[in-house]
Amino acid sequence: MSVDGAIISDMYRLLSEKQPISFFILLCGQSGCGKSTTLRAVGDGAAARGMNVTYGAPILEEADTLEWNVEKANLHIVDFNTMRSMDVKGYPDSSSYRPGTVVILDDIESIYHLMHMQGVSHRLELFLRLLLSSSRSALITSAIDASRVPQWLIDMKAPVVYHIPELTGSATRRYIRTLPEADVYASCADEGGGDILASCLRTQRDLTLYLCCAKFRGETRHPINSGALHFSGHLRAPLQQLSQPDRKLFGLDAVADRIDALVRHFIGRDGSSISGLLSTVASTTGILLHGPPGSGKTALAMRYHSLYPGKFFSVNCATLFSKYLGESEQRLREAFVLARSRAPSILFLDGVDVIGSSRGSMSSDNNGGGVDISRRMLAALLCELDGLSDGGRVLVIAATAVPNKLDSALLRQGRFETLQYVPPLSYGASCEMALDFFERFIDATEYRDKVKNLAALVATRSEGSTPASLRAFLRVLLEKQLELSNGHCVDGTELPLPSTTLVRDALGETNQLIRADYAFAAL
Repeated sequence: MSVDGAIISDMYRLLSEKQPISFFILLCGQSGCGKSTTLRAVGDGAAARGMNVTYGAPILEEADTLEWNVEKANLHIVDFNTMRSMDVKGYPDSSSYRPGTVVILDDIESIYHLMHMQGVSHRLELFLRLLLSSSRSALITSAIDASRVPQWLIDMKAPVVYHIPELTGSATRRYIRTLPEADVYASCADEGGGDILASCLRTQRDLTLYLCCAKFRGETRHPINSGALHFSGHLRAPLQQLSQPDRKLFGLDAVADRIDALVRHFIGRDGSSISGLLSTVASTTGILLHGPPGSGKTALAMRYHSLYPGKFFSVNCATLFSKYLGESEQRLREAFVLARSRAPSILFLDGVDVIGSSRGSMSSDNNGGGVDISRRMLAALLCELDGLSDGGRVLVIAATAVPNKLDSALLRQGRFETLQYVPPLSYGASCEMALDFFERFIDATEYRDKVKNLAALVATRSEGSTPASLRAFLRVLLEKQLELSNGHCVDGTELPLPSTTLVRDALGETNQLIRADYAFAAL
């Protein structure tokens, strides 16, 4: 079933439940993968099934006292202009939308940021709060991933997440058949051309651009191999998601130096850069990064995307699971196959505990289906790791916040034999991170002593917390300073330093700077 078909089916099922609940559907996928197209298809599909579809915000009405049925549902397609002009001042506290109100709001991240820049983000928050507190109501929106959704919305209602998968050969052929000049492009995907295109292009948008370029050049025959695709900027490293921006790793220099040395030794063994004694020493087979959530494990590994372009692949292990029998293990195997094709290469498994849980913990689970898939995924992972010792030339780096939940077989020699603790912030690292933040204000060079004092004030409170927690606090601090600017510094380029009182008050109010509780530092 297509993603839009699954969303429509689940939407009708949830609206038909006896218990009148509200729900939040989030469609995730990288830029250009077709999220907006999918949401339009949801609207078209709902209309085809008889649902009343309108453009514009719903209006507040008194609850219908008649017996509920799903035919009373209404779908509203809302955009930024609608939200910006919405008047919510007159809403009474007891307001609610009529049962069956479904709202499609494409790209929640962009809409929130645009409204925040104009000082009207409260309209969006109040609207969604009313919607999700109403009986049998639903919000359907999109974002690159769940981390891009405003935290207040996540706190309000946990989303049901749907992911748009990467291009496949069959999806490529189906998409080409929907184009106005499908006959012209059909030869691009025949005789295995669809599979070659899918292996090299990131998204549906990339495929569209490639086809336009091919038609312009008069080269609409299918590519012979991936090397025949020279569409600059649209070739991808398989399984590599959007690369994260390079961030300075505060307080992790020693950790980064050790991992860098291990990676250089591994990659260099295939060339002439390693000689002498080092050339006779076997490189590590696997590295396990462990530490509290938000300590920088993922950021530490993602640096290799730019350090070793074309040789770094990353997989979020939570995305490997499928409801179809055998597909989860197949996705894991494909990740290793693709990494081996670029050997020597690096494969990063983020959240490895999802697929590598201890078999002892599985046996205590009462869900037989869950135990079965977990055992199969663990077995597949062990087989792939063992296969690397036969000249696979793939260095596997994994990350977890719960190393105690990993099966002991994963930590044996020849698998994840190198354990590296990624600690929370020390006082010095906290001070350095806060200093980097305050130095970005326009008058920082004029008030050097104040910058140092503010950084020390924040560091005293944030020692022992994680970089993610401190980054979240600094974002809140920036928002408070923006509010005090009365909209004169929307982009923050001319924002003055916050006062000591503001920083001290923010530190007193925050619950984000909690000392990380992690019992496995000695592993």
